[in-house]
Amino acid sequence: MSAPLAGCRQYRLLASPWLARESETPVYFLVKVRVDLEKIAEFGARLQRGELDNSSILHTFCLADDPAVGLAVWEVESAEAFETRFAPWRPYYSAIEVSEVVTPTEAQRLLLQGMSE
Repeated sequence: MSAPLAGCRQYRLLASPWLARESETPVYFLVKVRVDLEKIAEFGARLQRGELDNSSILHTFCLADDPAVGLAVWEVESAEAFETRFAPWRPYYSAIEVSEVVTPTEAQRLLLQGMSE
């Protein structure tokens, strides 16, 4: 997954038809970004001042061999809610990859459902 981040600007929101939701369960997104180093000072200042809402971010990690690349898991109500909450963060990244993810329990349910069809 690191190759597409090598200097390109992209954005993908991947969704599966398997993920049709029957209830109001949280939606999770795995977000991989490359921080735009030309904007890192402004980005850091906004983070320190609490101007970027991080309440939907469950976990954040950076790659040890390339700390400008970050991975975060976001929990939101819907894809639309993710787009709204992620929008203020977008200008600080030179590359973005977004994938909808599920918990292992949900993955098991989806796999079993797929096998029975």
